[in-house]
Amino acid sequence: MASLDLADALEPLARFTFDRGGEGALHLIAGGLVVVAATSLRLLFARGTPAPEAPRRAVLTKPRPLPAASPAPPRDPASELARGRVAGRRCGARTLDSALDRMAEAGVGDARVLVSRANLKVIRVDRCRSCAGRARREGFAVAGGAPTCEFERGLLEGAFEAMTGGEARARETRCASRGDDGCVFEVVYG
Repeated sequence: MASLDLADALEPLARFTFDRGGEGALHLIAGGLVVVAATSLRLLFARGTPAPEAPRRAVLTKPRPLPAASPAPPRDPASELARGRVAGRRCGARTLDSALDRMAEAGVGDARVLVSRANLKVIRVDRCRSCAGRARREGFAVAGGAPTCEFERGLLEGAFEAMTGGEARARETRCASRGDDGCVFEVVYG
């Protein structure tokens, strides 16, 4: 270790000073101890600090063009419905308001209750994620097309089943991807 080597190097000097009976012996020993302590501290704390990195040189390259974006293929409606049901069951909502809040937090869409009756809720979802995806793939609205919001439908079914402990079925009556002003779901549960 470097601190022991330094102490060994200072010993002959200290012996020389003591042999001559000089008054600088005390100063020499104190100075040696300070040097040993400083070296020991430096070694102790130098272990945790990384070695300085060499400065990096900027490499200028010609930017490559990005590949043309191809539209995402539509997903299988049955698998989207199943994924939504699982997500709805796992969302942990105990009330309808908390379920709708979780939908908004997850970016699925802004939902609100239009009609509330025993065992029937009519829910409107604005800015529906599935409709936005279809609009990007196929142009904005597909007039007369089938509703595309299978994930959201499954999410509502799963959330209602988790909240009520019974079976729930949702049906999409209006869809923004068909040109309607929003997505509307009728949820029957019980």
